[in-house]
Amino acid sequence: MHIVQTLTISHDRYLDSQSHPSSPLKKTYPPRTLPEVHHLSVGASLFNRKLSFPVNPSVDGDALWSAAALLGVTAMCMLDATIPAEAWPLKPSEPSDLEWLKLSEMKMVIWDITDPTRPDSIFSAQAKEMQERFGSRYAGKERGIEGILGEFIELFGLGEETDEGNNPYYGMVRQLVPRLNEECTREQFLSYLSMLSHMAPAFKQLLRLKDPRALLLMGFWYGKVGDTVWWIERRARLEGQAICIYLKKFHGDDMRLMGLLDWLRRMIGMVG
Repeated sequence: MHIVQTLTISHDRYLDSQSHPSSPLKKTYPPRTLPEVHHLSVGASLFNRKLSFPVNPSVDGDALWSAAALLGVTAMCMLDATIPAEAWPLKPSEPSDLEWLKLSEMKMVIWDITDPTRPDSIFSAQAKEMQERFGSRYAGKERGIEGILGEFIELFGLGEETDEGNNPYYGMVRQLVPRLNEECTREQFLSYLSMLSHMAPAFKQLLRLKDPRALLLMGFWYGKVGDTVWWIERRARLEGQAICIYLKKFHGDDMRLMGLLDWLRRMIGMVG
């Protein structure tokens, strides 16, 4: 219940930001409130306490999976920044950077523990459908450059024998780039969200190091999903803009990168 209350307050903050029309570049968001932080703290504490004991999936599985999913949503929409300058990667580095992304890994652990595909789960049909639709897509066995635009092939050093094992960018490029010219509808949103749970550890480490090519891909991901659901808009808008500013400021001499950055800036509304 505390996690639900957290999301309710977060949604109220979002609605408040929508009541003050402004351009995408000047849009600001109210900061987190004390009740929001309180309910999240209590909810996360109760969740962790439950996980400290043996889990019986038939008894606790659905509640734990629901809590894990809602915590993932909460982490995505909870952001202290109100303008791009305060957002990652522009702000000074902190140990808490990309904590929301780590929760994607946590969700997969909870998935394994609770097994939402089991017959007695209320999520059984939906979970099986997700596995069928997205599971094989991220098996990590793909290789090659079919469907990938030439600019990305050159920037990321891809070839016919490239796969996730020999190129840390490949998984994200393979799943994201062929779809950049397609609209991301709410029906397609789950496939983009699944990319987070299947990011290669080496790619996540590059993000933590603020590697420019990894940041560019993350920016394109933000650009695709930013207008789909309310709880992702704030992070996608602020961190997407922060990525563009960061890359221009610190890597403006990389002409191949700058060419694709212009595309990203148009995607998220930073240029006309």
